[in-house]
Amino acid sequence: MQTPSTLSIYVRMIVCMIGFLLPFLLIAISGEFRPSVSNYYYTSAGPFFIFSLGLISYTMMQEKTWIPSGVLLAMVAIFPNVDFPYIHNISAIIFFVISTAAITFDKRYRWMGFVMMASSFLVIHSLMLAESVLIPLISAYHLHRLTVIQKI
Repeated sequence: MQTPSTLSIYVRMIVCMIGFLLPFLLIAISGEFRPSVSNYYYTSAGPFFIFSLGLISYTMMQEKTWIPSGVLLAMVAIFPNVDFPYIHNISAIIFFVISTAAITFDKRYRWMGFVMMASSFLVIHSLMLAESVLIPLISAYHLHRLTVIQKI
């Protein structure tokens, strides 16, 4: 396997930062609070939402372990929740489950997987709240792994 270039690592770090901030950027761009991150598809932040998910999913697919999550995230972007509720919601749920499992099975980051599992119960209170915790955790995991690769 070819080692990623320094530029590639830094680009991926920027994508991770976009993912980390995504729920908050969507609120800031649209100027409104929605019940789910996916609902920003139908606001002025919609193009940014679609572009960000596409960029993040492409970046995830660069790592063999994360290809399924990347494909599912692309499906979340391609199939909006109002027009294709079943495809969208099933893809989103499986994305979070697979991502949580992948992080939990990484021994160095197992604790983060357990935090994600505990945080998933926030969905009972608010889907947006749960997503606002889980999305940054997934992004933080990837960002930390990249800093280890780059030895920053």
